Amino acid sequence: VIAGGEPMMRPDLFEVLEEGGRCGLDMFFCTNAVLIREENARRLADSPLRGYSISLDGPDPETHDAM
Repeated sequence: VIAGGEPMMRPDLFEVLEEGGRCGLDMFFCTNAVLIREENARRLADSPLRGYSISLDGPDPETHDAM
């Protein structure tokens, strides 16, 4: 599982994903999705990831921030 903090902040994220794919790892991605934009969403879709998880910590900003 590629997670912890926010993996989209890693400048080498896509290199890590490519290397994991070359090594045959079953990789899943956990993000809060705040930094996902159209370009990197396409790159994620084309990556060797097997699944994605987006964390939502509340239905509104107040609940989310309180968590």
